[in-house]
Amino acid sequence: MTPAARSDARKPPRRQLSEEGWKRLLVLLIAGVALLGAAVGALQVDAGARAARYSRDARAAMLRSIAKSSSATVRSAYERERLAAHQALATEWILERRQAVASAAAAADAEATAHAQNANRLWDVMQTSRDMSTLLSAPYFDEEAFVADVVQFNVDYFTVPSVLASERDAAQRAQSTAWGNKAERYVVTITILAVSLFLLGLALTLRGGLRRLFAWVGGLITAGLVAFVLLTALAATPAAPNESLSRYADAAGHFTYAAYAAPLGKTADVIERAGKAIDLASQAIALSPDYAVAYELRGLARLLAAQESFYTQTSGSPSTTEFVRVVADLDRAVALGRDSGSLEDQRASALSFAGRTDDAIVASRRALALAPEQRLRFGLHLSILLLGAGLEAEALFEAEGALRWAEEHPLGSDPVTFREAIRTLDRLAFLGWPGLDALEARVKEAFVSLTHRGTVVPLPLIAHVGPLRFTTGRESEARTRFSGDTQAVGMGFDVDGLAAGAILVVQVFRDGIEQPSLGWVEAWSGPPTGPVERTIGASARKTVFGLVPGTYDVDVYIDGTLALRGSFVVE
Repeated sequence: MTPAARSDARKPPRRQLSEEGWKRLLVLLIAGVALLGAAVGALQVDAGARAARYSRDARAAMLRSIAKSSSATVRSAYERERLAAHQALATEWILERRQAVASAAAAADAEATAHAQNANRLWDVMQTSRDMSTLLSAPYFDEEAFVADVVQFNVDYFTVPSVLASERDAAQRAQSTAWGNKAERYVVTITILAVSLFLLGLALTLRGGLRRLFAWVGGLITAGLVAFVLLTALAATPAAPNESLSRYADAAGHFTYAAYAAPLGKTADVIERAGKAIDLASQAIALSPDYAVAYELRGLARLLAAQESFYTQTSGSPSTTEFVRVVADLDRAVALGRDSGSLEDQRASALSFAGRTDDAIVASRRALALAPEQRLRFGLHLSILLLGAGLEAEALFEAEGALRWAEEHPLGSDPVTFREAIRTLDRLAFLGWPGLDALEARVKEAFVSLTHRGTVVPLPLIAHVGPLRFTTGRESEARTRFSGDTQAVGMGFDVDGLAAGAILVVQVFRDGIEQPSLGWVEAWSGPPTGPVERTIGASARKTVFGLVPGTYDVDVYIDGTLALRGSFVVE
């Protein structure tokens, strides 16, 4: 016997499945696949039911949101009517009290008594009016200041309920989508299991190598499907705790209040409310670490507070680190799926303050690409960034393009955008950037000309106009400072060659904020040469409080061209 033969003789004989063994194995495999199919079917039914339930809950949340919004609209209309009536009563009450005091001083006792009685009657009516109104009651009505906090009322009745309902709707829809995707995967699994069953069934009818091939392929398919089903079943579905949604909605309310307060120059309110929004958004993130909109809101609140501190230099200028935090929050929001022109525009602003000027310009141009319908707003923002980077010519070119776009798209040229850009440029004046005054004047002229003439290009100024002078109205001597009880300030200037029909626009700003009620527009109908005398404020009987203390800047436009500028102070 050869060595090879002796080696083969020492090997144990290979064990092979008998025909009966193969049949039993295949039957067990087929039974296992059938049981797996039944289990997957049950999972599919459960996932489908969950998806349907969350979809119904989302629709219910949406309907509740619509109902609350409609109810809030009706409530707001009622409260505003009550507020307007109360303000009218308050004006009459103040005037009656003044008349009573004046009559008593003049020894007109009967007249003084009549005015006092009228004042008492008006006070009683006001008290009754406040009892019938939520807006005119605590905590919205301030008895000492005698004003109602309409913004807080709108936040409580509109913003917070609307945001909360919207977030709950989004959460339910996300759950519905996730479970729907699971159900679809289970359907695919069942379909492929049918193929596995077919292969194993064929293996029962075959012999030899084909039987083993079909059995192995069917077994491998089944093993892969088992892993696929386990991964699908164990995959987490997006879920935001109700407490997280509530914290986010409250944060949105505080941020909305801060955003309303910013254009009104209420720096303390902006910083306080933005701080509360930051805290609440942070709590929402702690409960839901992947809460994208919470990161976005926190970043925007941080940006608003930091910008307000920077512009007003309150509590010291914010450090670059604070703007770096803003960028980090907004970047995280983008990574979690939030991507829009508005968000990119805010990122550009934060990047600029953080010292990353080039990245800011790139982000600003991307914002324009994402939202071309915001060409005016984002274009003016980009021009300011370019100006800050020392690119004066490019800044003016970009601004001119945005202004031309506004002329071609009247629906996109809203006054809010112009006023926001003008105020930003005015607040940046302390930086002394080259070209800043020229850009501000161009935007102002474009705004006035577009509003009153339909084009952003003003007419050349042909007439000669003298400097602005301000008087008390009783005295002709020009002055720049007036006492705190000033009811109105006289404004005058001389003209030479002012054509009839020229559009004269006067804008008045108090502490950098436009006061539309103090400005006016007129088509010139006076003589072409001579003095022009007007009044800022009103000296009529209905004036209650007069001019509020502050610094007043006055701009005079003739056919859209900024012709005169002046200022005075009410102490």
